[in-house]
Amino acid sequence: MKSFRMTQMACLSVGAGFGLAAMASAEEQRPPCSAGVQGDWAYEIKTDTIRLEKRDAPVNWTMFDGETETTNGYAVSYYWSKPWEGQRNRLMDGEMNLQVGLYLLHPPQRDMSYNLVAFSRDETNERHDLDQSLSIDGTSVILPEDDGWNPQSSTSLYIAASGPYDGPAMQTAFEEGGHTFEMTVWFKRTEESTPEDYGKATLVVDGVADAIAALRPVMAAEQARQAETGVWCQSTKF
Repeated sequence: MKSFRMTQMACLSVGAGFGLAAMASAEEQRPPCSAGVQGDWAYEIKTDTIRLEKRDAPVNWTMFDGETETTNGYAVSYYWSKPWEGQRNRLMDGEMNLQVGLYLLHPPQRDMSYNLVAFSRDETNERHDLDQSLSIDGTSVILPEDDGWNPQSSTSLYIAASGPYDGPAMQTAFEEGGHTFEMTVWFKRTEESTPEDYGKATLVVDGVADAIAALRPVMAAEQARQAETGVWCQSTKF
């Protein structure tokens, strides 16, 4: 009986190994997400997202200690999702919810309290949270919020909007272009921690309307491919 159980366990172990290997193989076989250049933008498209990038564009930082620094790179994202009950008061695009977002790439690294490193390039650093606020052309659009992007898994900063006021405000500014965005950031160890001052980024975002319109058919093609194959595309790390 003991020998049978050991054999059975060995078979289960081998089966699990094959299962993990199959999963890894399937992951490796995922096609890369559609990417290329549209006008002045580099882009990447997933089934539900268009991301437009300008990795060399300047972003001017004024840190709370008075230092100034210029980093490079930002991106605009449009993400569509099916609405569920109670979501019809959000930003809509036809029958879909639309969330618009702004990435700032590689903000300045800073040593903060609690032994945290703000926007560390080392992903092993301790997890932390942040507050963010956003103004467009001097008008407040998003008040400080405590559910910001966690820089442990990304060195980019992200702020998004989909509500009845902040969503349309960001979308209009994105699509018109030429508007000045100001994003202020505070760091926290935990959600309950007192935020610690970090700094403010200022940048002018170019218009995305033409690029979004041109790339909708590319996203539709990716949606059709995914629906037919059941295989999601593999996006690049961002």
